[in-house]
Amino acid sequence: MRSVAPPKQEVVFDIFEKIDVRVGTILEVKDVPDSRKLVRLKVDLGFAVRTVVTGFINERDNPKEIEGLQALFVVNLPLVKRRAPCPKPCCSTSDTPTRSHTF
Repeated sequence: MRSVAPPKQEVVFDIFEKIDVRVGTILEVKDVPDSRKLVRLKVDLGFAVRTVVTGFINERDNPKEIEGLQALFVVNLPLVKRRAPCPKPCCSTSDTPTRSHTF
């Protein structure tokens, strides 16, 4: 069984208010070349289609099963340079539009 990280420190409401969380639809899931852990998501955020790289490949037998599902994305994070393209949004998956869990 995986260990679960403890909750992070509380933030003041002024900081929380700056976070821009949007629902996006995962259009496509592809493996990242030369990586055993990363997948590339093509996500429709309503105002733009973006690519997001995330590391949840070991948590699902078939990562493609999330294609067509909706997820929550933080869309105003700064760009992070990694070995694979990792544009701004950060993600949590959703089995249904109303029930979500982070990965």
